Amino acid sequence: MSQEFRLSSPASSIISPLKWLTGSYLFYNRSPTKQGIHIGENGDLAGAEDKNFTSINTNWTEGYGLALFGQGTYNLSSNFRVTFGIRYDYEYKNQRIRAEYMADEAEVILARSDTSTANGFSNFSPKVGAEYQFCSNSNVYFNYSRGFRAGGISQLSGDAREALQIFDPENSDNWEVGSKNTFLKNKLQLNVALFSTSVGNAQVPTLLLPEAIIVTRNAGKLHSRGVEVELRLKPLKQIEFNYNMGYTHARYEVLTIPVDGTAKVYENSRQIFTPDITSGLSVDFTSEINRKSDLKLTGHIEWRRIGDQYFDLANRYHQPDYDLLNANIGIQIKKMSFVFYGKNLADQVYVDYAYDFGAAHLGNSRIYGLLIRTLF
Repeated sequence: MSQEFRLSSPASSIISPLKWLTGSYLFYNRSPTKQGIHIGENGDLAGAEDKNFTSINTNWTEGYGLALFGQGTYNLSSNFRVTFGIRYDYEYKNQRIRAEYMADEAEVILARSDTSTANGFSNFSPKVGAEYQFCSNSNVYFNYSRGFRAGGISQLSGDAREALQIFDPENSDNWEVGSKNTFLKNKLQLNVALFSTSVGNAQVPTLLLPEAIIVTRNAGKLHSRGVEVELRLKPLKQIEFNYNMGYTHARYEVLTIPVDGTAKVYENSRQIFTPDITSGLSVDFTSEINRKSDLKLTGHIEWRRIGDQYFDLANRYHQPDYDLLNANIGIQIKKMSFVFYGKNLADQVYVDYAYDFGAAHLGNSRIYGLLIRTLF
């Protein structure tokens, strides 16, 4: 459960050049889990030391946290303003474990009695920014913020050495500079942003088999930088074009991963599940057929390109870039709508996600459907 409290300056005030916001966030969570993994006759193929047994792992996770934050924006002039803020986070985590072993058709045996560990994590995160308004429809801005992700405690798995291992917090320095612009009486909008992120003590999830438990480790330092472009054109009231493009160069400077009891070091590895390029073009159309009955015809078509990406930290499993084509056409009448849609119309074969132990999930093939929606 969680609760947030906020207090801010009056939104309608035009006298004071300062707008401010402050508040607090509190949470508590408790997550007991019990998982049994059965190893059969061919357990050695999965790397198990025994066969025909069930390994029962119980993890009790409990934690609470507090965040205090404040932010202010000050207008130095009619077209120049600065933003400043700070946030304090504290999180406490407690992890308790128990391991049991049960051979087939036998009683449960306690393999590891209840043990636990706890730790607290705290951090101050600043934020600064500035915005300059050239005119009513064009500006440039700059933002810097320091990010924080609390550390944690690893769960019990088949590798008992991993249980109750504390991993450190992850911190990031985030920079962004950009410009937002509108032209032709708001019919054309162009936004451009450059960003850079440096992550220290990067928390890298690793899948442990055969239990399929995720263990997090501090594995290295990650650098990510790129550019994002958004373009919107509305030449007529009934039609709108949208185009977006993003380029991301994300690399681990040094990445240290335990493999088969040894530490492997990788340099300049690509970040997983992060395409280098993403782009998309869409067209939306709306036509009023009958104003009296509020009858409208709508249409939407979009093309998306997802650039090449990797699914494992060693960068062995690679997905080349691919394209997706989606479209829909529908009728709206008062509070009801009927939309016929198609997804992946070109029937593109692609990998949605994959894991470094060989498992992969293909993306959906061509799909057609009818969506009926009403408002009450």
